[in-house]
Amino acid sequence: MLYIIFIHIVMCILVFVLMKAKALKVQTQLMPVVVLVPLWGMLCVLLLHLLHVFDWEGTVEAGVEKLHTNEDAHRSLLVENLNNQRSVVALQEALILNDAQLRRGMMLDVLYENPEDYHALLNEAINNEDGEVVHYATTAMAELSKEYDAELRRLEKRYADDPENLETLRNYCDFLERYLQRNLLSGQMEQLQRRQYVILLERLYRKETSVKVCQRLLTAQIRLGDFAQATEQMEEMLMRWPQEESTLMCRLELAVGVGDGRALKQIVEQAHQEERYLSMSARQRLAFFATTMEERKVPGSDAKAL
Repeated sequence: MLYIIFIHIVMCILVFVLMKAKALKVQTQLMPVVVLVPLWGMLCVLLLHLLHVFDWEGTVEAGVEKLHTNEDAHRSLLVENLNNQRSVVALQEALILNDAQLRRGMMLDVLYENPEDYHALLNEAINNEDGEVVHYATTAMAELSKEYDAELRRLEKRYADDPENLETLRNYCDFLERYLQRNLLSGQMEQLQRRQYVILLERLYRKETSVKVCQRLLTAQIRLGDFAQATEQMEEMLMRWPQEESTLMCRLELAVGVGDGRALKQIVEQAHQEERYLSMSARQRLAFFATTMEERKVPGSDAKAL
C-alpha cells in the first residue's frame, strides 16, 4: 500500500513539473484533481492534453494561435495574447466536455480572475444546460456590468467637470464603444447609451474632423436606427473622403441598414469597376455581398429589401 502511495506521489510531482514546463497543455488548476483522484485524475489531464495537441492547428506566431474546437461547439477563437488564450481555451473546453465538476471549477476561476477576458464565452455559458454554470456565468456578467457602470459614472463626472477637454471626450467615446460591444445593456438603457454615444461622437467630430471619427459616428447612427442622420453623414463623408475604403464600407453598411438592395447592388458593381486598392477584409466583404445578391437574384432597379 505504501508502495502504491509512493508511486502516486512521484507521478503527481512529475505531472506538476510537466505542467509548469508547458509540456502538458493543461492548466495547473487541474492539479488538485490529479492529487485527489488517483489514476483517473491523471487520465483526465492526459485527455485534455491530447485534445490540445490534436485540436490546435498551426504554430504560435507573435503571440497568436488559432484554435479549432470540436464540431459540436461551432466556434473558432483567435486571441492575440497567448497567456490569455490558454485560459480562454481551458474554459471553452470545460464548457464542451461532459464533466460538470470541471465546468463549475473553471467558471469559479473566471469569477476570481478578470471576467472581461471571457465576456464572449460568458454569453454562451448563460445558455449552458448546467444550471450551476449558468449561475456562475450570470454572476460574472453581473460583476462585469458593475465594473462598467462604475467606470461610466466616473467618465460622466469627468466630462461634466470639463466638457472642453478633448482627451476626456476621446476616452468617454472609446469607453462607450466598448461598453456597447459587450452586450451588457438592453432595452431603454441600451438606447439611452447609444444616443449618448452618438451625441459625444458628433462633438468629437466637430473638434477632430477625420475619416475615422466620421466612420464611427455614421456606424453609431446606423446602430441607433437614425437613418436620416446617417444618410446626411454619408453625404458629407462622400464629399470629404470619396476614395477612402472606410467610405465604401460605410455605404455598404448604410444600404444594408435601410434594406436598399438596389443601392447595395450599385455600390458593389461600382466598386468592382473601379481600379483602386482595397484591403483583404474589404474585398471579402464585397465578395460576400456579390455572392449573396447573385443567389437571391437581386435586380438592378426593383430590388427588394435585403
